[in-house]
Amino acid sequence: MTALPVSRSIWNENPVGYFVFKRAYSVIITPLYPLAHYCVLRKSPKNFESLKWFLYFHVFCTTIEWFCAFFLIDLYDFEPSIVLRIDGVLKYFINPVLLYRMFSVVEDVSAISALFLFCNRLLIIVNMSRRHKSLLRKFIELCLYFLAIFFCIWSLPFTLSSVPDDQNNAKQIIMLTFQTEIFYPDCLLDPTSVVVSDPVNISENLTAEIEIASWLIIGLAIVIQELGRFGEKVSSRL
Repeated sequence: MTALPVSRSIWNENPVGYFVFKRAYSVIITPLYPLAHYCVLRKSPKNFESLKWFLYFHVFCTTIEWFCAFFLIDLYDFEPSIVLRIDGVLKYFINPVLLYRMFSVVEDVSAISALFLFCNRLLIIVNMSRRHKSLLRKFIELCLYFLAIFFCIWSLPFTLSSVPDDQNNAKQIIMLTFQTEIFYPDCLLDPTSVVVSDPVNISENLTAEIEIASWLIIGLAIVIQELGRFGEKVSSRL
């Protein structure tokens, strides 16, 4: 069997530092999630109306994402390689490739909740002077929420389909082809490691470009919404 190349990646030279830092971060941030649930449900003003439930939906989704990221699935991503490792408790019961795909879906749902929250805030400001909304306005608002969903999930099919079905073959290709590669993790043949894109074609670059474009679109949508909210505030003061 061909030996793995010697890695000079900081995470592989000192993986303990990587793992300890991630565990410490999860311990520090853990108390914030139940506190956020309590504040939204018990301490939010009554005039929040629908914003309260959109905010709670976002808190709930981010809590699920955190729980998967640090406990159930627990991804260790060895950037910039195309290999990651599953270390969560579910690795003993569920195929690692399926866990990676599940986490990709959870991330996108969390992004949807964030866009829903911003859309709701914007619509509240726009409708502030209207006691009753027409059917056309309600339809436009519904379309806006569907557009938010599309912004978040349009890259998901590419992400899910880029994962090689034959993981063992993909790992062998990496071992035989990338002998000078210094970034691949030492856990390449670990049964819970996952190759997230085909190492013999351009799917890695294509997937990365699609993912970057997706997050840029989401960020741009949020910025536009915040600018619209700021413009409404300015116009209301004039």
